[in-house]
Amino acid sequence: MLEAEPPGPASASVILMHGLGADAGDLYPLPPVLGLPSDLHVRYVFPSAPQMRVSINMGMVMPAWYDIRSLGPEGQDESTIRRATGWIDELIAREVDRGVPASRIVLGGFSQGGAMALFTGLRYPQALAGVICMSGYLLLSDTLDA
Repeated sequence: MLEAEPPGPASASVILMHGLGADAGDLYPLPPVLGLPSDLHVRYVFPSAPQMRVSINMGMVMPAWYDIRSLGPEGQDESTIRRATGWIDELIAREVDRGVPASRIVLGGFSQGGAMALFTGLRYPQALAGVICMSGYLLLSDTLDA
């Protein structure tokens, strides 16, 4: 996991998750590009997905938030999606323990990381500041309460 700390105590956090096959370093260059004022005191957290076999990629082991068995909703592996959600929930709890309220935490990600941001953010028991999904999709949409 990589982090980019603000110049003073953090009052907000952005947790950014990479896509399939990448790692925490993939999105690490993003904060300066955003051009946010430093007086917002945003901490950026870049977790790395665990190494796992990805079925759709001929079972190759690579960084992945969850397994993809095939294209389409039927190929979404619910058990690994829910396991990753638990890890992300722990990251949110860690930021809260560090003094950042959930209402000042943004979840974001690219591709598979964006899909995890949507899935976790829409189900988190407390209101988050926001969710950013870049080139992602809504996982297990049939399990989302209206």
